[in-house]
Amino acid sequence: MSVYTLMFLFLNMSTWGISDAKTPETFSMETNCDQTLSFSDSMILTGSNLSSSCNMGVATDGDALGLLINIASFNLPPECNTTLEIVHPHGPRISGKLCGTRLSTKVFNASVPAIKLQYHSDTPDTDATFNIILTSLKRGPIGSCFDDAFRCSNNFCIANTLVCNGVDECADNSDETRGCDISQSARLSSMPVFTAVVTLLAFMSSSFGGHP
Repeated sequence: MSVYTLMFLFLNMSTWGISDAKTPETFSMETNCDQTLSFSDSMILTGSNLSSSCNMGVATDGDALGLLINIASFNLPPECNTTLEIVHPHGPRISGKLCGTRLSTKVFNASVPAIKLQYHSDTPDTDATFNIILTSLKRGPIGSCFDDAFRCSNNFCIANTLVCNGVDECADNSDETRGCDISQSARLSSMPVFTAVVTLLAFMSSSFGGHP
């Protein structure tokens, strides 16, 4: 086996323990009015500079048991002439009309894999903004998690690939605190060993003239 082959194998093995966290894609509501956005594990929806009305749908893949909706930030006029509502596509309201800046509830659990968002404002020039994290639920809290899922501290289950990605998909931040520091420390502590072995392999390669 050549030195180059050994180096290739080691480089691949060194990445096995590194978390393959996936960062959710961000979409703006103002550019997706009257459309339905589809996503797999999670997405971020932002709103700013919206017109007087905007309705849109959001749907995740079929194996999801529902959606976890985490309103990370919300700043609408306190007069409530500008509102955002999260509704079931074929049934009752999920959130009721949301307005102002102090929401009594910022986390909603939809028991369906698709929802609709309805925005309305009587003052189109308002500086209303919001930031919403939508996450596909992989069972929980009433059932066990799928094999490829992470159980949040609130017992909701999300995809393993969302853990330690810098986004609070669990809506209680447990996916960004539980084990993340340990994983980061492990990656950092492995770097000196990785550097030493690569240096040794390079030295061996030059000693043998780089021949297989």
